[in-house]
Amino acid sequence: MSQNIFLIQYESDESERLYEENSIIIESTFISSTLLEEIEKQWSLVEKKIYEEKGVDENFKVNYFKDDLTQDICTWLENFFLKLLISESPNSQVEDASTNTSLISSDYINKDELSSLIERFRTVTNLIRIFTLKNNKYSDDKSVVLKLG
Repeated sequence: MSQNIFLIQYESDESERLYEENSIIIESTFISSTLLEEIEKQWSLVEKKIYEEKGVDENFKVNYFKDDLTQDICTWLENFFLKLLISESPNSQVEDASTNTSLISSDYINKDELSSLIERFRTVTNLIRIFTLKNNKYSDDKSVVLKLG
């Protein structure tokens, strides 16, 4: 069964409690159960309490990706995507995407082929985008969470 990953900005207080009220969904994307399982083999999700509103102890738990792991997960997703490109390219002769990052600009994958492959693998590229966004723009903001939902 597929799920979504949400990049959400919660309201927070000085004790770093997160509150559901006034939360904003910054970005969301679909993730397949197979890809989620692959990610979870290497990086466990953690639980966090989200409080309904300030002054009330009613809360619920969400599973989220720890902030300090977003760069590692993003790098893994980028390498995973490159391996998919290589495996789908009829002209591919390179075996290890992690050692040949110049592959996209090389003769192995032409521009038309690349566009088609990106479209086909939109799930992975959207995941790369959401993890990159968290890492680059919100890495120091504890009120912004990459939540599985």
